[in-house]
Amino acid sequence: MASSRRLGSTRLVSAADSPLTGPLTELLVRSFGPRQVVAEELAPVQRIEAAYLFGSWAARYEGEPGRAPADIDVLVIGDPDRDELDEAAQRAGGRLAREVSVTVRSPIW
Repeated sequence: MASSRRLGSTRLVSAADSPLTGPLTELLVRSFGPRQVVAEELAPVQRIEAAYLFGSWAARYEGEPGRAPADIDVLVIGDPDRDELDEAAQRAGGRLAREVSVTVRSPIW
């Protein structure tokens, strides 16, 4: 049986155990989760050669136990305009309701 509780004006819902819970969660994360949102927001930023999610969110996604991550860590390889990159990270953070922390490294790093 699913459970829910209120947190301010938000209702938090937990799914009931079911053979469908895992696959449905995976579908939602792949469609609307950090990987998709960060990719969409970074796509228009020029001079990004690659971007990777790392840190606690990536660890939890891979099944490592621990507390829910407070932010999303992103490693960007390239030489993007920092203002554009910061704006993209802010948009992604707004969509995800979590801070998106970006680390930039040059391609020769």
